[in-house]
Amino acid sequence: MENNTDIKVNEPAVEEQDEALHLLHSFTAPHENVDADALEWAYNQGLKSRDFTVKTIGGDVYTNFSGLKRITPYEAEPAPCFEVFSLDGLCDWLNADVDGNIELYQHLFIHVRNERSVTVETRRSGLEQNKRYTLACCEFPLHRFPWGEYIDQERFVVMLLSRFANDPEGGRDAVGAFVGKIKQEQSAKTMDDGVTQKVAVKQGISMTTEVPVKNPVYLAPQRTFTEIEQPISPFVLRVQEGPSIALFEADDGAWKNVAVSRIAEYIRSRIHMGVSDKTTIIA
Repeated sequence: MENNTDIKVNEPAVEEQDEALHLLHSFTAPHENVDADALEWAYNQGLKSRDFTVKTIGGDVYTNFSGLKRITPYEAEPAPCFEVFSLDGLCDWLNADVDGNIELYQHLFIHVRNERSVTVETRRSGLEQNKRYTLACCEFPLHRFPWGEYIDQERFVVMLLSRFANDPEGGRDAVGAFVGKIKQEQSAKTMDDGVTQKVAVKQGISMTTEVPVKNPVYLAPQRTFTEIEQPISPFVLRVQEGPSIALFEADDGAWKNVAVSRIAEYIRSRIHMGVSDKTTIIA
């Protein structure tokens, strides 16, 4: 049987009404021309607004104040999202469970949103089971490389050595060796058949040699969390007079799928058995 409870809010006694009217009049400054009937009408409207019923129907609380409305139960919000910088930090936070989230929510989701973002979220929870909270987040800072832009030789070499991993295939070293053979004081003639670009580099004052650069070149830029092996992807290397060099991405973002998969695998290998049983990794 439904537990229906009516709560009637009583109107004030006559003496209380007279006292309230007296107080309202006393708050009116003497120089203000306020009609007493208008003031009493406003007071009566206030009384009517207090005359309402609260009823519990099927466990939910309703009121007929200004039309039938459901009163939303109050529930405290969780603590702000815990922010970490690295995947190791996120795994340490999960393993320690200092806030008791696993006991509180029973099961957590580790969401690898993309190659640079991971969050820890609850399943649907709360009094009405319609909320999902983000408990922790891990973001990899974006270090933008000027893809598709021609830059001078010195800047290109610095970026190549500082923002690219030394991949097992030796792609970074090969590109670095090629770029290093082009001197700023020399002119570079380019011959291109669409696949292989040849650059004529003047050596000394007596001879030139042709240095072949077969496209695409395979490199591993630092584009995701440093704990995982950086995905290798193809790039088109181009050289113009100056000399100036440019790299163009040539895999249409397929490397991101590899990065997301490696992030999920890394987290899976780092969290403890008791935690992994109560977490699900979504990648």
